[in-house]
Amino acid sequence: MPGRFTSIDGAASARVVIEQRGDTGFILREGFRYQDQDAGLDLTVLPEDLPVTDLASVPWFLRWFVPAYGRHSLAALLHDHLVENGERLVSPVSRVRADEIFLAALADLEVPLVRRHVMWAAVNLKTRLNRGGASRVGMQAWIVASLLGTATLLGAIVAREPLWALGAVIAPVGGALMWWPQFRIGLVAGYGAALLGAPAIAISIAYATYALTEKLMAGPRDSGDAGPHVGRPDLDL
Repeated sequence: MPGRFTSIDGAASARVVIEQRGDTGFILREGFRYQDQDAGLDLTVLPEDLPVTDLASVPWFLRWFVPAYGRHSLAALLHDHLVENGERLVSPVSRVRADEIFLAALADLEVPLVRRHVMWAAVNLKTRLNRGGASRVGMQAWIVASLLGTATLLGAIVAREPLWALGAVIAPVGGALMWWPQFRIGLVAGYGAALLGAPAIAISIAYATYALTEKLMAGPRDSGDAGPHVGRPDLDL
């Protein structure tokens, strides 16, 4: 039996059929349907609904934790559609509601518990930043506080300062108040940032070192040489 993600006619499980356009852009080649009778949802995603998508929008330094594609791909495509077109549907879907549906869809696809909740917190963060005003300022302040908290935790571990470490571990509870009334999401975001912060910093340092090495090894180029041109193949339909 197909799950909640099905083909358009509902007869089979949904498939992700895409075509690459550009380095990170894709277009959908086959639509799908998402049904949740308990929530009263019957949503259809057609190729024309997503002129271009990057699948899951994940910063490069976090792709070790959540890749751009995988088990979560259908949920990411559904979320893209709802964010882009939700307000224009017959039964409008707000961006906040789209984030809630995203979490439920990740669970339907059996994305691991911690990972799906961190992904849910990430899309909520973006939603709040896009609102502007006090919501945007609050989230910007939360991001700065999270970076400081991560740095404090790492410093406490290196310096063997248990009180600093304890403070850094408790701090996300206070930070979650900045997400009010979505306190639960704030907790997930705060402890998710603490969990992922150290590896993300290490990866960023390693990549910066690599990028600098690549630049030094390449040396200066002749200004008249634009480099090799690589033509991207195009599909003639």
